[in-house]
Amino acid sequence: TPFEELLKNNLDVLNVLKKLKFFVNIKIRETLYLLAKLSIVAVEPDAINSVDVGKYFSVDPKRPEVETLIDTKFKNAIKQNLLFPNDPEQKKRQEYINEFQRLEKIEPHAVYPTSIYRQSDGCTVATVDSQKIEAVMSTTLTTSIRISPHVLGYDNPLLAEIYRPLGRAVVVIDDKLNDPEYTNGLVEVETNRRAILRMEETSTGTFTKITIAEQLNRYFAYHGVETKVLLASGNEAAKDIENVQQILIDLKKLGAMRNEPLLIVGGGVVADIAGFACALFHRNTPYVMLSTSIVAGIDAGPSPRVCSDGQGYKNAFGAFHPPVVTLTDRTLWRTMHVGMIRHGIAEIVKMAVVENRELFELLEKVGPKYLVPTKFGTDLSTVEDLEGLDLDSFDKDCERLVGMAMESYVRAEYGNLWETHQCRPHAYGHTWSPGYELPAGMLHGHAVATCMGFGAYLSWKHCDWISEADFVRICKLINDLELALWHDVMSDKQIFHASTKKMIQKRGGNLAAPIP
Repeated sequence: TPFEELLKNNLDVLNVLKKLKFFVNIKIRETLYLLAKLSIVAVEPDAINSVDVGKYFSVDPKRPEVETLIDTKFKNAIKQNLLFPNDPEQKKRQEYINEFQRLEKIEPHAVYPTSIYRQSDGCTVATVDSQKIEAVMSTTLTTSIRISPHVLGYDNPLLAEIYRPLGRAVVVIDDKLNDPEYTNGLVEVETNRRAILRMEETSTGTFTKITIAEQLNRYFAYHGVETKVLLASGNEAAKDIENVQQILIDLKKLGAMRNEPLLIVGGGVVADIAGFACALFHRNTPYVMLSTSIVAGIDAGPSPRVCSDGQGYKNAFGAFHPPVVTLTDRTLWRTMHVGMIRHGIAEIVKMAVVENRELFELLEKVGPKYLVPTKFGTDLSTVEDLEGLDLDSFDKDCERLVGMAMESYVRAEYGNLWETHQCRPHAYGHTWSPGYELPAGMLHGHAVATCMGFGAYLSWKHCDWISEADFVRICKLINDLELALWHDVMSDKQIFHASTKKMIQKRGGNLAAPIP
């Protein structure tokens, strides 16, 4: 829209204004915080984190009347006559009340929004006798994506400014993030920042080993936000409709509301099943995604497609329900097993092959030797040969790689949010693999990689769309990243035929297989 086009060069201003336009229905305290933030980022975008969230949301017990006022929604403060004390005739108050009544008719989202992240509209026409009716409906969704280091550092406001105004955060977290055997790592006590790139050797701070779950708890405790935590399994075997139902039951017990974004913390599986639960709960409950894996960080996390497996087939049930905020933090990837890093890279290769040559070349440059062993430039402890590696340059390459992968994916995905057509390049590697991934017991990334290799072969050998050299180059990158190119299940004609048949059903009667 013209509004977004006008502010495309200052996305932080755009982000603030997207919330401020609902000032009628938010607490005065939050409006003051947003105005302060706007006044800074409009002039100096790099100073976005300089606004102290705690300053605006702390309580002064000596001034209870002020606290009561600023904890009131603006429209309620007007109706309760808490504002404009020097207006004895209440002319100003009446002007606002008249405006509220007008907005109820011309823009009800401004006064009584169910959620500030979704708006709808429609046009209905009918014959005079009302026997024939036609309608067109539209829905507008807004989302924000931030790739930011140290999201759980005390000085990072991204989560605090969402949940401090609400007073609590309902969290669905991958149970492995609570397991010291899985995500234990050094965190600086004073800052709550996770140690990366030998930070523990150069910092004067104190470090302690804690899980991501504990790091999250400390962050919210520091910002005065109560948490209600639900554990969910992040294993592929747990991606079933029963676990989605359990999350729904738990959300009902906690009284989750549609104006209260759920916080989902974890990898791709938890993103899928908890996101699906949000789509079903109250028919539409917003959620924030804090991605702790590569798959979630650049693919499943921001994806509008939430789902669960069923009937022996991947993603048999699902909905289209993107997160309202996606946060990708590379520092959290240091806790991951190297094998999980490797299989997650398949989703980046996918976008590199079909959408972004620069991304492909960057993968060729940094991928095979350093990307997996250093866990995207966060862990140097297992790399013996660092001679000739410029750490600053490598760190920037990793940052650029994640950003390009995310942007390529989102541009392809969000332009076709409800899969209303099947010209979907980002489905490369996802045509046949959903049919054999579960029977073969493969990790998702390796299954996708085999399907990408097969698709590249078809493009070269049967379609003549790419040269043999390009085919070899694609397969070499997949192989150099130590991803699979073949599994014997692919020679099972019955499974392969069933995969093709199911995908044609899913894609509206066409196979529409994206290949290079």
